[in-house]
Amino acid sequence: MELGPDREDSPETSPNRGARLPVHAVILAGGEGRRLGVRKETVPVGDETFLDTHLRRWSRTCERVSVSVRDPAVAQIPDGVDLIVDPSEAVSVIDSIAEILAHTAPRPTWIIAVDLPLVTPELLQVFWGARRPGHSVFGRTARGIEMLSGLYDPSARDTITQLLDDGHRKLSRIAEGSASIILDEGALPPADPPTLSPFFNVNTPEELDEFRRAAGEGDLR
Repeated sequence: MELGPDREDSPETSPNRGARLPVHAVILAGGEGRRLGVRKETVPVGDETFLDTHLRRWSRTCERVSVSVRDPAVAQIPDGVDLIVDPSEAVSVIDSIAEILAHTAPRPTWIIAVDLPLVTPELLQVFWGARRPGHSVFGRTARGIEMLSGLYDPSARDTITQLLDDGHRKLSRIAEGSASIILDEGALPPADPPTLSPFFNVNTPEELDEFRRAAGEGDLR
């Protein structure tokens, strides 16, 4: 695991800002939203849902977009969206990520949880600029490394397979056990609104209220 480099993007790592990145974006939408009281992909924000916002955001940023679900019969996903379904034996999100990387190889994969509404394409551009071949890129907040908004290298699947074989399911072990670049939150584009972290996570009704008060249900880019 490495700290992120303090440098400007090089011509080799900086994408054409007008082009979509050669990345497969996968939106994690398998949770039932028990603490929130509603499925997270259906949470309304203005005239969109959380999922609508992510689909719009990443379809214009990445070359391919899919949604990861546990049960297609229960998940509320628009028709025509490409799905990656958890294996029947999956018991936690690390199983979902392993399945995702099996489907998206050999592309780098942008994995983003549907309940992270403030992660923007600008943040992904910074991750892409910091990336080196064979390395995944993650952000770090005061709470630790954020694994549910990360740019995963295909090689991370080997680490996950070994972790699962050894009985380990803690997500942060992926970054600890594989070639990873870690970017501190202070080096990343601020959220809009800046009073919240770009990795602000909506798990409870109280967090949803906090997000809506801060954001004013404005335009989410």
